[in-house]
Amino acid sequence: MRQKDKKDYEDERLLTSHLRDGIEEAYAYLFDTYFKALVDYAIRLIHDEDKAMDMVQTVFVKLYDGHSSLPVQISPRYYLYKAVYHQCLNELRHQRIMAGYMEAGDCEFYLKEVL
Repeated sequence: MRQKDKKDYEDERLLTSHLRDGIEEAYAYLFDTYFKALVDYAIRLIHDEDKAMDMVQTVFVKLYDGHSSLPVQISPRYYLYKAVYHQCLNELRHQRIMAGYMEAGDCEFYLKEVL
């Protein structure tokens, strides 16, 4: 991406508008700017680098898939951090449920019946 494009996307309203319009350069900018920081943030929350990377990638895919419903007034940075936070909470809940099944010796039942 050209330097001029990066500077243009420092204006969050323009960035959000381009994201809503599905302009791929806006997604590339967002990915290049926030991916590593979001992965680091997720690692601090769930303590698993591979899962953290998967969750951040999932957030970017969901953003791209739902780009037309992105609220105009929301900061893309805020949206990404909030979405990663919720992905991490869901993962922690899942881990807690799995730990409960393992403690009760029902892990095999869970894996067969629930998954």
